[in-house]
Amino acid sequence: MKINWSDITSRAYMLLLELNYPAFPIPPEKIKCKEAMIISYQEFSEKTNVSIEQLTCGRELDDAFLIKGLRPNMSFVFYNKEKYNNRLKHTFLHEIGHLKCGHKKHGEKEEIEAHYFAAQANEPNVLIKEISKRGYNIDVSFLQECFGISEESAQKKKDYLKGL
Repeated sequence: MKINWSDITSRAYMLLLELNYPAFPIPPEKIKCKEAMIISYQEFSEKTNVSIEQLTCGRELDDAFLIKGLRPNMSFVFYNKEKYNNRLKHTFLHEIGHLKCGHKKHGEKEEIEAHYFAAQANEPNVLIKEISKRGYNIDVSFLQECFGISEESAQKKKDYLKGL
């Protein structure tokens, strides 16, 4: 399985430029993508009279999911607004990652790429490295506070950056 990490990183950083949000952590409600409409299950159900049960395949798709092809040149990221939290921010970025990486199918490689895209958009390695160069101690609590991520995500990022 060959993954072009540099290309995925570039795509994630381009999304950050597209978002044009001035600070981290980026609030979930500020995450947008010109190729997709981000809409809650509840709002879509109300507008279309499609039940949430139908939309989520009997609630199999409980958090969020991406769907292409409902409208020409438009994809949808559907999410459950009852689960709106910082984890959902990663989910939005993950689903947008599938779009930005041009995924045509769903498999292990595509999931790895989308997770990496989300991590780069949510807590960019280049920014963390620059902060470190300026003398800040990059520990788990620093990463949690600066990027609004869980302790588990912060530990993974810290471990990953040790290897670079």
